[in-house]
Amino acid sequence: MTIIDIVDVECSSQAEDHPASNLRTFDEEGDGWLSSPDGGFPQSLTLSLPSRCHVETLDILSNQAKIAESVEIYLGDRSSETIGEDDDVFNLGYITFDRNDQSDYQARELKSVPIGQACQFLRLVFTSCHANSAQNPLHQVGIVGVRVLGVVIKAEYDQGDMLVDSTSIAVPERISVPVSVESAAQRQPPPAASLPAHIKAELEPRVAGQVDRLERLKRERASVEDYDGAFAIKNSLTTRVYPLLISFKECEQQMKSAAQEEDYAKAAKLKIDRDAKRSQAIQALDFVEEEFAPSDL
Repeated sequence: MTIIDIVDVECSSQAEDHPASNLRTFDEEGDGWLSSPDGGFPQSLTLSLPSRCHVETLDILSNQAKIAESVEIYLGDRSSETIGEDDDVFNLGYITFDRNDQSDYQARELKSVPIGQACQFLRLVFTSCHANSAQNPLHQVGIVGVRVLGVVIKAEYDQGDMLVDSTSIAVPERISVPVSVESAAQRQPPPAASLPAHIKAELEPRVAGQVDRLERLKRERASVEDYDGAFAIKNSLTTRVYPLLISFKECEQQMKSAAQEEDYAKAAKLKIDRDAKRSQAIQALDFVEEEFAPSDL
């Protein structure tokens, strides 16, 4: 596994002294990219790779003060020599960054995101920034560096080897590639007050164990009258973890039903959806556990 060159960076906007081209080279001490002052949201970056590559890991180093609340990650294959509206785009999921007030906005947070997929470009979509009136009054988001680790697997694009069906995903407006509009709220399942027992019983032991740990931590916080902490864990579970786990298992059941009815074309498509939902659910669970667990579990 090696560092894969980023041959081009497109963006929805950029500050004059922090252009997106800075991200072609990873520099932990560099200035990186900033969105334009009061440029609105969503903002986006599209990172073009030299050819089709198998990406193992994506490193994202955040600005210390102009921090995105969350970053949606997309993978894509070009349908021609340039990125355009006919490209196949796959929503891998999202990550979150800490608001960083505890370090007085001095530390830069690095996220290493496991990818394990083949693509020709990656797209990062920033839906909002953490409030910071003192050091980010113009509501910008900033990325100091991005690093793509993996291997090059194709010198040229194979039209018959698409990443996913082109109708399976849409991305928010205002990004550099014109595609149909779908908001994050439309893609995110609605909140779920609890995780049904039959869903929990079907989870992999590791995943069920993570859910149990977070639920136990929530109760422990409440037992010592740390109600703010208990609420924060409960809110993350009900808005981010439970809905995705339920959606994943429901999709899996639909896939199995289609297979039993010998509708294998439908089952194959549902399998792609199931795998994507599983990846998104586990990633959300990992990030929630990382947020609350280090000093408590």
